Amino acid sequence: MLKYLYDIFTGPRLFHIKEIDSSISYVGNSFETFSDSPIRLISGSFWYLKSIWYISLPYLYWRGYFTQSGLHYVLNWSQFFIMIYAVAFLTRGFGRMFNPVYLKFLREYQNEEFSKKYNYEFRYHPPQRKASLHDRFKDFEFKPLKFVEKSQLNFFKSPQYFLHDIFGYCAMKFLGQRMVFPGSISLLNLAIADQLTESRLNLINTNKAQRYKLTSEVDDHIDTLFVDKRDSSLSNYKGNKIVICAEGNGGYYEVGNLKIALEAGYSVIGWNHPGFGGSTGTATAITDALAIDAVYKFVLLELNFQPRDIILFSWSIGGYATSWLAYNYPDISACIFDAPFDDLASLAIYKMPISLSIMVERTIQYLMHMPVDVHLAEYPGTLKFIRRLSDEVITTERHVLLSNRINDLVMNVLSKRYPNLFNEDNEDLVLEILDKPLENRLIPLEFKELCLSQFYREQFPSPLSVQMLKTISSNASRDLIYGMLNLYLFDFNATHCTPLTSNFLEL
Repeated sequence: MLKYLYDIFTGPRLFHIKEIDSSISYVGNSFETFSDSPIRLISGSFWYLKSIWYISLPYLYWRGYFTQSGLHYVLNWSQFFIMIYAVAFLTRGFGRMFNPVYLKFLREYQNEEFSKKYNYEFRYHPPQRKASLHDRFKDFEFKPLKFVEKSQLNFFKSPQYFLHDIFGYCAMKFLGQRMVFPGSISLLNLAIADQLTESRLNLINTNKAQRYKLTSEVDDHIDTLFVDKRDSSLSNYKGNKIVICAEGNGGYYEVGNLKIALEAGYSVIGWNHPGFGGSTGTATAITDALAIDAVYKFVLLELNFQPRDIILFSWSIGGYATSWLAYNYPDISACIFDAPFDDLASLAIYKMPISLSIMVERTIQYLMHMPVDVHLAEYPGTLKFIRRLSDEVITTERHVLLSNRINDLVMNVLSKRYPNLFNEDNEDLVLEILDKPLENRLIPLEFKELCLSQFYREQFPSPLSVQMLKTISSNASRDLIYGMLNLYLFDFNATHCTPLTSNFLEL
């Protein structure tokens, strides 16, 4: 009896009850409705203040709250909010005791057969087992995961930069991580929680989506949504391929790339960065990479897709996790990057005061290393880059197209794939072309094959040999470079946050 009462008072919030083709919103009684808002507001504020203790404690000290009278004042207000929270908590539990709909849910939600009928708080969902514990894990012979080695910074060991490193480390741990991944801020998650819930419900009802809780190798729980459009009777059907989406630093799958990939006709799986939406943990370069790794292995082991049927699609900072996945699993079919950067440190030093450039560069390379260009230089598959002509986020100078960091990314990747063409001799020509919008056009199949054969020059006869490149005219060289840029880079006349159109997902 006591356990039953405990479950009533501490059980999950119920949002919707699923019918055959729709969902009915759960409507609590007056006691539940009255008490729910103060519980969410106080708990959200508590977690937010806890996350910024390094700001709030010095502020309280500066304002004189560490004196006897100041502590007494803080304690009185704390007692007031604790009392409000306790009254609301007990009131909600009392209301649930007299709500037969909630009591029925409480009996059924832990039963897998009935739990799919309900949409409730994600932290109460049972997690999927780790990929490494899956029965089929050994069948794929996964190689150890690779991270690009950081440059020899001698962080904390160099007397010359010791103070830079101390301040940089504190700034990144206390503030920088939230600047890089603002979607992990608890108050922001609380503010948009209802919008995300409604959007997710719409995806589930409209597309019969399934929600999963995955577990990464660092035990973060990753909030994931899968839409299955497979049709085994159609061999070239788009739905037989799956798009793994990666959102930006303030994006969520409920309102992001997942919808674009659905419009394009693919099967889709979306996931939220650690600390975003229903995902747990703290978003860093490493935890973000391990999160998408868990999604990828789930797609292989549980959803039974093959690497040749997987397309990676990212927006903004999501390009880091996507490039890392391609770097570790080069047999993935294709990658599409919308508004990516080449390296976070290269972008960040232009966004901060010049006086802090050394500290910013060393700190990011040590604690938030995101070398997208290095990853993609090792990836042999199909690549597509989307450059936003009015991008205001990944540019280092406003309204200067050439300052868009995607240009540096494309040049670095193509210099690796076609070193005889994209080299120092032709750098000025490449920059001249990239300084203006490209007139994207259909690329002839013969030209695509020609480009591919150059990349695989060791396995196949190369029509773009060193001798040939030395003899072609400057006009022909320009046409060749322009054609290759058109093959990889596509312009979209929009700002950074304008929704992409689904036609850009055509390969």
